[in-house]
Amino acid sequence: MKLSTKGDIMLVIAALVGGMGFIGMKFLLDFGYGTLSIITGRFWVSAILLIILFFKKLINERFTKNELKAGILMGVLLFGLFFMFTTGLKYTTPAVNAFLSNCHSVFVPFAAWLIIRRRPDKYAFISAFMTVIGVWLLSMNDKMEFNIGAALSLMASVSFAFQVIATDRFARMFDPVKLTIIENLTVAVLALIWAVAAGSGAPLPDINAVLVFLGIGIGCTAIYFLLQTTAQKYTSATNTAVILSFEAVITAIASAIIYNEIMSVKMYIGCVILFLAIIVAETKLEFLFNTKTIDVADEI
Repeated sequence: MKLSTKGDIMLVIAALVGGMGFIGMKFLLDFGYGTLSIITGRFWVSAILLIILFFKKLINERFTKNELKAGILMGVLLFGLFFMFTTGLKYTTPAVNAFLSNCHSVFVPFAAWLIIRRRPDKYAFISAFMTVIGVWLLSMNDKMEFNIGAALSLMASVSFAFQVIATDRFARMFDPVKLTIIENLTVAVLALIWAVAAGSGAPLPDINAVLVFLGIGIGCTAIYFLLQTTAQKYTSATNTAVILSFEAVITAIASAIIYNEIMSVKMYIGCVILFLAIIVAETKLEFLFNTKTIDVADEI
């Protein structure tokens, strides 16, 4: 089996696990936990678990300065992602939040443009236009008012695009396990500091809250980001973005089953347009025109 195929399989597993995280986050918000409390809880669970699992490795192998810098940068981008999409989840449904925050594959070429100064091709612009239409259908209510939850979810997607590119670069240079630990610790520390500074309180956890925190901390955070970082050592940023976008599909199915979420026809149309935008961005319609184009993200 090719290494790139192994990487893609890891990402598929990550997407399956990560899709349930949106449901868990929504439950915690409904339990009365704030954005910073949820981020702090899940990332400390994840960081502590990873340190326990790889304690021998951490004792025998010291972190280099470059590894620390890379992991911290990834963590800062990840904190921005989680802060925006968790806050956005307060004001929108899990499926809408998942679709919008998983449109990062559309933004990867534009993020790459800023970093390596290579202009995106026409398909990137087409998919971006389609994304705007899809977002409009998903985020506008009957009174034509813009939904802040949808806006924050979309901003989270942009942050994740930069995180994917950063991970793509650093995972090929450094140990994925050590990078993931630094990244998770960075998010956990930033969330804790911000929560304390903001005076953010949290209700006393009951057994249900504890189980949800453990579930999203272990499965949707530790396992998810370890799989993502390791996979990006072997596969491209483009593959990573498009495969992880299928989290949204898992979330929509789980949301309908577990959360009894009902979406309007307009919202379904918006989701379809966003899905087509991802296909255009990633395939560049090669299957229709039988053309070969250079993928910006693959060169990162």
